[in-house]
Amino acid sequence: MWFDWQPVLSSDDNISNLFYFRNTSKQWFEIIKDNTFIFQINYENIDKINYLKNKYINIQLYYKYIFEDFTDIYELRKLHTLDISYCDFLTDISYLCNLHTLDISYCPNITNVSPLKDLHTLYLRGCEKISDVSMLGHLHTLNISLCPKITDISMLGTLHTLIMYHCHQITDISMLAQLHTLYIIGCSGIINISMLGNLHTLHIPYCENITNVSALENLHTLNISYCDNITNVSALKNLHTLDISGCNNITDISMLGNLDTLNISNCQNIITFPDPNNIINYII
Repeated sequence: MWFDWQPVLSSDDNISNLFYFRNTSKQWFEIIKDNTFIFQINYENIDKINYLKNKYINIQLYYKYIFEDFTDIYELRKLHTLDISYCDFLTDISYLCNLHTLDISYCPNITNVSPLKDLHTLYLRGCEKISDVSMLGHLHTLNISLCPKITDISMLGTLHTLIMYHCHQITDISMLAQLHTLYIIGCSGIINISMLGNLHTLHIPYCENITNVSALENLHTLNISYCDNITNVSALKNLHTLDISGCNNITDISMLGNLDTLNISNCQNIITFPDPNNIINYII
């Protein structure tokens, strides 16, 4: 066998075939030319990048190895999505500004992401040296999880989706009231969320210092799972989807019968329940 491939799953309907290729032969480029693939190219066949120039509109190229130089990627003029996470030697990403989606998670030596201001989606998980994201407000989706030096997110209020996991240093989220979707999971510094009532979707699980959710009744989807200090959800009856799993200090949910979907799994102390026939999806 002159090539080694492994099929993987994808939720993207636009990707007709999806394989990881691990070979150095040009023959496998002939196999893929009529399909859309995600590539995992290793160090030995990186020199064949010129073969892909201008050939694939929807090509997605993923790097999962450590490299010191990615400048050849610039030659892939139609490259859509690039994952170069966990690249310890990567410092300059200015030549990646024309991509649609970029994942540079856990690249510990990247400090400046301002050239990426025109991307659609950017993942910065675990980029510990990044502190300034003020230029990224025009992106569609941004993930700044586990970025301990990012403290000021005042310029991110125009995003569509913002993801923050374990950003304990961030305390002020008042500027995020106009987002569509917000994930602030395990962010212990966040206490006041009253300004977020007009979002479409809000996920705040494991935010241990949040106690009051009464201002969130107009959201479409709300996840407050494992927020142990929330005791009263009586104001949330107008939501479509609500997850209060693991909220053991909630005892009365009788007022939540108008929801489409309600998750009360691991809620061990609930005494009063709504009529289960009024809820389409009841997760217990």
